[in-house]
Amino acid sequence: GGTSRVALFILIGIAMTLTLAVLAVVAVAAYHDYRVRTQITDGLNAAATAKRAVAETYAETGTLPADNAAAGYTFRDGNANVRDIQIADGIVTVRMAAEPVADGTLVLEPFDGGDGAIEWGCYSPDIEANYLPTDCRE
Repeated sequence: GGTSRVALFILIGIAMTLTLAVLAVVAVAAYHDYRVRTQITDGLNAAATAKRAVAETYAETGTLPADNAAAGYTFRDGNANVRDIQIADGIVTVRMAAEPVADGTLVLEPFDGGDGAIEWGCYSPDIEANYLPTDCRE
């Protein structure tokens, strides 16, 4: 009768509401991951100038630069996602600025690619691996 139809409509309404709630939770989580990965990519892009300075110093001198000054590199603040970029013995360290990875570090480690050119390894000691690009996961 009429009561069973009302109950059916109520059950369908509850099921639709629950489905929408689950989809909303999944969408928010996916957006959060996307935002963090974008910050990490921004940090890696900001490190390109420091990596180039290390590679040029290595090509000119045959040794890795001890620090920013030896590489002729100066970090230029202006990226909201990056707090600092430092070079130490050729290793480029990017310190992130924005939450949720604030003060997390990306480490870009140079190695000889075999033909005298520098190649780069990448990892982070303190940022969750699922946020890092595939080639930066240990």
